[in-house]
Amino acid sequence: MFKYLSSEIAHFRQQPHNFRILVLTNLVYAFVLPVIDIFVAAYVMRNSNDPTKVVIYQLTIYTGIPLTFLLNGFLLKYVNIRKLYSAGMMLSAVSMIVMMSLKSLDLVGIGIAGMIMGLSFGFYWANRDYLALAITNDSNRNYYYGLETFSIL
Repeated sequence: MFKYLSSEIAHFRQQPHNFRILVLTNLVYAFVLPVIDIFVAAYVMRNSNDPTKVVIYQLTIYTGIPLTFLLNGFLLKYVNIRKLYSAGMMLSAVSMIVMMSLKSLDLVGIGIAGMIMGLSFGFYWANRDYLALAITNDSNRNYYYGLETFSIL
């Protein structure tokens, strides 16, 4: 088992630098994002004891995603795709900070935090697959998607 693992690590290290960075950032995000999602939903539920507020938060997230895809298409003319991708990751933390800084969990504050999380998801997903296609080549693309699929499990 150790021999297989060490050969896998050696193969990973042979990949281009941008390839390794993209895999590692996706890996970190795949581990962190569920924690953020569960934490924020539990925070809203615990502090309000109102499942409606959790539903509002989720609805604003999923409203923000398609709007962000449109905004992303416009911003790609002016902003580097890697910065938009990174902004997507950082906005998830901003959403959590906004949620934690609310004095009371009113619908407007929850909606704003949800829209910021929707922006986060939108920027991340809109740019992730394009970066994967741009950074990988025919010889390592299946390896990349295999690693990515494994990290999501």
